[in-house]
Amino acid sequence: MSPYNDREVQAAHHEATRKLVTQRNLLVVEREASNRGGKCEDCGGIHDYRLIWHHVDPDTKRQEIGRGIRNWSVEVLEEELLKCILICDSCHRLRHSTMKGVRAGFQVPLL
Repeated sequence: MSPYNDREVQAAHHEATRKLVTQRNLLVVEREASNRGGKCEDCGGIHDYRLIWHHVDPDTKRQEIGRGIRNWSVEVLEEELLKCILICDSCHRLRHSTMKGVRAGFQVPLL
């Protein structure tokens, strides 16, 4: 019996491949963040671990970057990053609350 027919071997190979793809794609994301200055494009703050890729037009969004990072090709990832801006968590929450027209229970104008 071929070892490739063994489900455990196949599962281990699949998991190892996924980890390698994730590591590679994390490097792509880090490079792109660095190319964009590594700071929030809204407030200019440098928050490192709190920076988020925000899709400018949600209708063009394939999927969240964090989900796609595990299995997308580099080309697909780079294409998706071009649809995004790099913003901090605070600005991201503010953008989403103003997109919905509600912030802390009060009506605010849409951007």
